[in-house]
Amino acid sequence: MVVVVAEAGVTMSRRASVRSDPTRDHSYLGTVLRSVARIGIVFLVYSRHSKFFTLLQSYSLGLHVSEVVEVGLPEFVATKVFSNNDRSDRSGDIGNPNSTSNSTKIVAVADTRYKDIAFMWYERMATLGYTTHVVATVDMEAHTFLEEKGVRVETLLPRNSSNWPIPMDRRPQQNKRKIFGTRWVYVLAQLKSGSNVLLTDADNIFVRYLPMEELEASEFDVFHAYAGNFPVRFLSMGFTVCGGMAWIRASPPAIRYVESVLEQCGWSGIMNSFAKCDDQQVVNSKFFSNTLNYTFYSKAPSTDTFWKQSLEGKSQITGHKFKIWDVDTAYRGPIDGYNRCPQHNWVAMPLNTLDDPSNKVKRGDEVGERKLRLSQWM
Repeated sequence: MVVVVAEAGVTMSRRASVRSDPTRDHSYLGTVLRSVARIGIVFLVYSRHSKFFTLLQSYSLGLHVSEVVEVGLPEFVATKVFSNNDRSDRSGDIGNPNSTSNSTKIVAVADTRYKDIAFMWYERMATLGYTTHVVATVDMEAHTFLEEKGVRVETLLPRNSSNWPIPMDRRPQQNKRKIFGTRWVYVLAQLKSGSNVLLTDADNIFVRYLPMEELEASEFDVFHAYAGNFPVRFLSMGFTVCGGMAWIRASPPAIRYVESVLEQCGWSGIMNSFAKCDDQQVVNSKFFSNTLNYTFYSKAPSTDTFWKQSLEGKSQITGHKFKIWDVDTAYRGPIDGYNRCPQHNWVAMPLNTLDDPSNKVKRGDEVGERKLRLSQWM
């Protein structure tokens, strides 16, 4: 049994202690709590910030915390008792010196148009307690803007590459295809360097904290999210999956899968070169045409366009095992705010905004529509 006592606003690492405002920089708290939870710790925290105790309660939901107790000052404000009964054998845990598994990098991609949305996404992830999330930038304006706001940023292609910033022209759809295709080049580079990747669109709304260790400890190489009613031409197979919401393991089968996506994108195979394709069309075509010889382990999902259970299987070509999250975990579709709302949702990708008399977004303003959507649902 290990006991850790910390004043709110002080986080401890192996190298140094960092003092910060706990009501603002509480992503540090998430790091400490998730780390100590995996090795069986009694964690005692005292603070004068009432919001800090609320944060402790919210973090407890995903950490197998047996008890949260509030005590009046000047005594300890909170006592958290962690158990590692079902976690001690999981590889990849922070603080586990015997770990052989790799951690997950959470990545959203942004260009100048989406820099504000990417900042909202980044702040949301920090609020939930994530600490390995980054924004991969397409151009210098977005990179500088986010960097100055304290966001962890990386370039979508190597910064010394002649293809970064990603060369754009006057054709918006072609520019989108460059971004959609090139983000898989970035994913491939991360996988080959040993990092698992959670690839997410910047306008995806994360609702709660889900430990990446739950994905890392699974048997699957790739997780997908259902895409609802798009692309339309693939709906006859009973489901579609998102290009911008997937978890990919740094494993040889998953790497072969990503390489097959990039091959279909017409990528040159050079790591500092961009790719160009609609990745959602590509990943769905692999299911539709069964070019990867998929074997499904579970029954076909329901015929309802948006509400489906999970689906599992394996490619006999690449060898990767996949799972499509059920809609309670990752939901893409319409939400009216009253009736059809997923239970225990992790990430939502709402296709609509709520009726709002003050809505001044112009028709056709894609970025403005997404900003409004985020402001309504976050």
